Amino acid sequence: MSIIQNIFFYFFIWDVVISFTFYEDMKQNCSRHDIQNSYCYNGPLFDNVGQYKSCAVPGTLALTFDDAPDMHTEGTLDILKKYNIKATFFLIGKNIDSYVNVVQRIVDEGHQIGCHTYDHGWLTNMTSDDIRKDLMLFEHTLIKHDFGGVLSNHQTPSIFRAPHGALDNEGAGVLKEFNLTSFHWSFLNGDSTIKRSSDIVQGWYAHMGGEYGTNVDDTRLKLIVQQHEKMDVTFFSLSDVCSYLSQTFQRLKFVTLSDCVGNLPAYHTSSVQLNTNTTCLSGFSLKHRDMHFCAPDPAPLKPCVLCIINPCTKIYLNYALLLFHIVVSLRCLL
Repeated sequence: MSIIQNIFFYFFIWDVVISFTFYEDMKQNCSRHDIQNSYCYNGPLFDNVGQYKSCAVPGTLALTFDDAPDMHTEGTLDILKKYNIKATFFLIGKNIDSYVNVVQRIVDEGHQIGCHTYDHGWLTNMTSDDIRKDLMLFEHTLIKHDFGGVLSNHQTPSIFRAPHGALDNEGAGVLKEFNLTSFHWSFLNGDSTIKRSSDIVQGWYAHMGGEYGTNVDDTRLKLIVQQHEKMDVTFFSLSDVCSYLSQTFQRLKFVTLSDCVGNLPAYHTSSVQLNTNTTCLSGFSLKHRDMHFCAPDPAPLKPCVLCIINPCTKIYLNYALLLFHIVVSLRCLL
């Protein structure tokens, strides 16, 4: 072989060794990178835009489910009922009409519902007016149903979570106009990247003091846990997670977000106003339902190009470059 081929041969051998050496580490990093700071005894209560990052009441854990309601929600409710755990469901407005009975059950069984926008768009890519229209459309969709009187008199949820956790000062200003209290989280369960439900459970063990909660003072925990209702790994691991938490941390209280921060009303008066006229502002249309509402026309979704690259994605990109290097080396050797 020529000198150049020898060089590429050694590069090839090196790349193969590196690939096999770090493959398992890469998988573990990807399955664990989202689960951080799970003790959160003294973590910050708010982030830089005023969102709650942890509970204000010690000894509490708030399980939250984003992107509800969906096909898993009734099964999720069955599991929570079995373990007597109260949780919070952040609803996507456009899903509500298809799952009215499910939302009714969420409310009936003492869980809390929150706003997760109507379209699940990236708020940081939207104008203030677009955000206002989206929030009003969410409220309009919800108040068509009073859910057993819980949302009568134009009551809507007082809590909010930004899709993808993406909120800037402009969006926070709009939330203030709507008197919405925004919640981030103490940690995620990692279901956006983890592919096996067993890894979700092992992740809880790894970050809650092990299978037996060793050296964890559950009276000091102040956790807000973010999960996605639509993720299979969350649903299929939930029973094991609830069993682990309820048996291992017996002094820990499982609460809704209102109880997690203390004395926050779960619902407040909607910003959507009853309108008996046929004239609506630009961008709004008269909706003929049970009542006449001037509700916003849905804003077109704006594409997001490379908004966020999480650590796991970066690992995969680096690994792809490594494989590309191997292919090039092989091509030069042949």
